Amino acid sequence: TAVGITVDQEALAARLTDSQRMSAHKPSTLVDLERGRPMEIDPILGAVCEIARLAKVPTPTLDMIYALVRMRAEAAGCYPANPAFVPSYDIRSELPVT
Repeated sequence: TAVGITVDQEALAARLTDSQRMSAHKPSTLVDLERGRPMEIDPILGAVCEIARLAKVPTPTLDMIYALVRMRAEAAGCYPANPAFVPSYDIRSELPVT
């Protein structure tokens, strides 16, 4: 409830169970990538990362997923220029140094 939203745990569990039954389903972002279409990364992943950061809730795994998906989309030419969404941090800084 970091941002004042209470999650119904039973509804969440049901949604997760339903998603397991849809294992053959491809996420729309994957379909967009495969077809070379602009991907909706910012509204789906970026916004969640940004809200968590504003609420001071660490989301290191989600930050990593967002950074990797966005970099993959950029490399494929599927990341649309989006001046309205600028993370308050550099997504590449979320990647581990090797």
